[in-house]
Amino acid sequence: MSIPVGAAVLSLLVSVSMLLSPLLAFAGVAYMGAILVVVMFPGFVIPKLWRLSVQSSYREIRWVYRLHAARGAFIALTAVALLLLPLPGASQQLFRILVVAVPVLFFGIPAIGLGVSFLLRHHPDAALFRRNPIVKRSRLLSEVTWVASGVLVGAVVWAFSLWPVSLRDGPDTAWSKAGVEAVFGAPISPSIDNTYFRQFLFWQTNDVYVKFHYTDPAVADQIIAGLQLEPSEQPQTYQNIAERFPQRWLTEEVPASTPLSEFYIGRGDAAGGRSVWVDRERQIVYYTSFY
Repeated sequence: MSIPVGAAVLSLLVSVSMLLSPLLAFAGVAYMGAILVVVMFPGFVIPKLWRLSVQSSYREIRWVYRLHAARGAFIALTAVALLLLPLPGASQQLFRILVVAVPVLFFGIPAIGLGVSFLLRHHPDAALFRRNPIVKRSRLLSEVTWVASGVLVGAVVWAFSLWPVSLRDGPDTAWSKAGVEAVFGAPISPSIDNTYFRQFLFWQTNDVYVKFHYTDPAVADQIIAGLQLEPSEQPQTYQNIAERFPQRWLTEEVPASTPLSEFYIGRGDAAGGRSVWVDRERQIVYYTSFY
């Protein structure tokens, strides 16, 4: 299935909007697009597609109409879930549905397009089918939905640092070094290496994860003092580290039951905030902040 110039223009507009105002663009595009899909597909396009499939005398044409109708129904159901997402009590379940439905749309819409092209190859009524106004509306809404789903999938990959975005986290990449310097407010000491940095910045969430090795013991003390952290009496092991940090970062293969030498939390951050774990034996510092 080819994506028309209109879908490409929409993609460009969405990308520019997200650069200018990510939250506003996400809310506006997602909800306006969902309203359009919910109104157009169930009330107009899907029933007409199904009636046309019944009326056709060719088996291949019947199937392509049904594929269009099935694709439209799935898009409409996904749009309904998106519209109802803010409802209290149902948001968690609807979010789980969208986590599956949006990638299915992103990969499924082109797949169905290929199936339609396969069924119509060399068919005498292929051109007549494509010129049908109902089919054109179905394709337009499907292509707009494909672009919107691609934006959402891209936003999730970027926000959650999924592969290949996760490759920038470290070790010792320009991104990780700049992140460590930003977190601790000073250039990286020559005694610091194997730096990792990840930031989850989405909606009202700003979570930061840092890991690095050091050779000068004073580095860890300076960081703790600069962040105004205080020691915590809560016992910590590498199990706590494994629960918080990406598995790819844990290259030391330390048993989960191994205790951490020191654990610090920010003053007044009893519910979360900033935390630092120090492994004095292996000379490693782990840092998190949640706001």
